[in-house]
Amino acid sequence: MSPPPSIGAAPSPVGADTTCNRLHNKMRVIRGTSAALLLFGLVSSSAAADDFPANARSQVNVIIPSSLHKAGGARHKMSNFGNHPETGSMTLPVYWYFQMCELLPKGGDDPNSKGFPPRPKDPKTGHMQRWQPPFILMTWRGGCTFTAKARHAQMAGASALLIADTHCLCDDKVCMASASNDTHSGACQESEPPMADDGSGGDISIPGFLIHRDDAVPIKDTIVGKKQSVLMNIRWQKPKVNQVRFGVWTEWGDDDWIDEYGPLVNALGDKGHFRAHYVIHNGTRTNCGGGGSDTLCKDMCTNNGRYCYPTHDRNGTAVVLEILRRACIWKHYGPAEGEPTVRSKWFEYVSHYRNKCGSTVDDDAKCAHDALAYASISKGDIDTCMIDSGDPTHDATNVLLDKVLQSQLEFGITVTPRLVVNNFRLKETSASSLFNEICDTTTGWGLCDKCAGDKDPMACIDKTYAVKETHFVRRTVHLSILMGLLGTIAFFAHEAYKRHLIGIQMFGGGGGRGGGGGDTSSLAYSLVQDRGGDDFQPLDLRLDTN
Repeated sequence: MSPPPSIGAAPSPVGADTTCNRLHNKMRVIRGTSAALLLFGLVSSSAAADDFPANARSQVNVIIPSSLHKAGGARHKMSNFGNHPETGSMTLPVYWYFQMCELLPKGGDDPNSKGFPPRPKDPKTGHMQRWQPPFILMTWRGGCTFTAKARHAQMAGASALLIADTHCLCDDKVCMASASNDTHSGACQESEPPMADDGSGGDISIPGFLIHRDDAVPIKDTIVGKKQSVLMNIRWQKPKVNQVRFGVWTEWGDDDWIDEYGPLVNALGDKGHFRAHYVIHNGTRTNCGGGGSDTLCKDMCTNNGRYCYPTHDRNGTAVVLEILRRACIWKHYGPAEGEPTVRSKWFEYVSHYRNKCGSTVDDDAKCAHDALAYASISKGDIDTCMIDSGDPTHDATNVLLDKVLQSQLEFGITVTPRLVVNNFRLKETSASSLFNEICDTTTGWGLCDKCAGDKDPMACIDKTYAVKETHFVRRTVHLSILMGLLGTIAFFAHEAYKRHLIGIQMFGGGGGRGGGGGDTSSLAYSLVQDRGGDDFQPLDLRLDTN
């Protein structure tokens, strides 16, 4: 019995079905090409990992054609929404479709059968074959929100979304020159906008990336103009940083973050930069404004209805003014670079306001003025800032309140409280979740090793770093000593005064100051005489008179 022919060694016998042979050879080539591409993709992913800095959040780079490959990848911003994995990598072909602002229609108009590069036609429908998953979808910016585009791309079967920016950076002369005759070019911008959540991104499971225009256009031209395929590698991760930047977005009056996160802020010292943000409402979206007592949003807004705090429980206008005041305090008295937030005058102001007034806001801003004096902040500086940033009583924009609204949009803040750590929104808002996230993304913080293994890591931190209003305690002690001295003086003055009166009654005596008479100076009188009721005037112990 002859041995079986070795694989690939024996030629086909004469008279065999040459069509089948050709088909077999073609499938072998396809399989070999696919395997090569897969191997190349794996090798590329491995190579990309070596070139992927630990402090970078994401990297987007072309693998094929190599002429589009760039050291460090294309400039971009990653989306701030979605429930995709926190780290990942993919190497996939890219399809281009001109817009993704409509829900995918059914039947022959399915955009999956359109787009670029061209594919063979389906003999049954007469349309191009559908996009074959897995793939990356690329489209122009504009027409709808980033979240809407990501949702439609996901529905089309895409594993990731690339959005080609239509705007150049204003200082990018090369991009501006190339875009001068492009119909898809918009006005220049100072910086790339964030890929923010529009409030509906909870169902998104794919990552999205906004590509700088001058990096995106060559990719689009290759796919659309040259009708060539593009293979793209995308990587993302939690970056490792030396200094953590985080913040909490909360409603007015909810300053429990002082107790909740204060120990962590204190423990981080100069390795952490923290800020509390108070949400407001864009009144132009609900037709607030117009002035007069019959306005739709009466006592809720400033700047003719632009910035509002909708509520019927308190004066919303006063709340917006207090939020603006705190923005001004942060601008002029916030922590310097590298200075812990808890050691700033802004923190002293906020913590004192909370301890003394809670969520109270009053028309005459008495709580605010007391807190300003306590923190040794110039009331004049803050009042000037509130007016210069955009007079709240005028029909004008306010640059600081605009930034408040912008931060809410940038990080997709629609629910409070919300924690953001190094541009990542946390699903949980507990202090332990914050601690774990900081340890995952920050290098060189000793408490991660000391307390992470503890049954209660926050109790471990609280032992040493619980936030106390040290400034308040220090001043309280000083004031207590002062009041004690004044009380002692008052007691002896009062006793002397009584003895003086007794002397007058027993021995008689004349009037006049310095003549041993019964009159006394206004200072002594104020110390010993409590007139009671509305006439009582306490000593003015304010620390700042601006």
